[in-house]
Amino acid sequence: LRKLIFNNKNAKKKLEKILHPLIFQWEKNFIERYREIDSENPIIVDAALMIESGSYTRYEKIIVVHVPLNIQKQRLMTRENISENDADRIIKSQMPVEEKIKFADFIIDNSKNLSFTEEQVIKIARELQCC
Repeated sequence: LRKLIFNNKNAKKKLEKILHPLIFQWEKNFIERYREIDSENPIIVDAALMIESGSYTRYEKIIVVHVPLNIQKQRLMTRENISENDADRIIKSQMPVEEKIKFADFIIDNSKNLSFTEEQVIKIARELQCC
């Protein structure tokens, strides 16, 4: 499926047209159910296509995780066990992170070690709990 989607823009659009409404409805239902249990704490939604799909407008704050392109590509190749060409196709099919940053209220630099990333997440979490 990945090969079809990342090699055929029309197939990708067709799949997104089918899946996005279902995903958005599931997410809405989940948030509503969670709010019945906990109406005070922030809810964090991890969605790769949040900005591209326009669903970011439903949220109060946007956090974008950023990593330089060379690190992104290497991590993708390692995690998915794919070639450099496949990684390039996947990355090129996505909105550039520099564009996503324009929508961000917070930016997490994920280019270093885990503890560096955790420090940023904790700082943002503390700030969001104060709002």
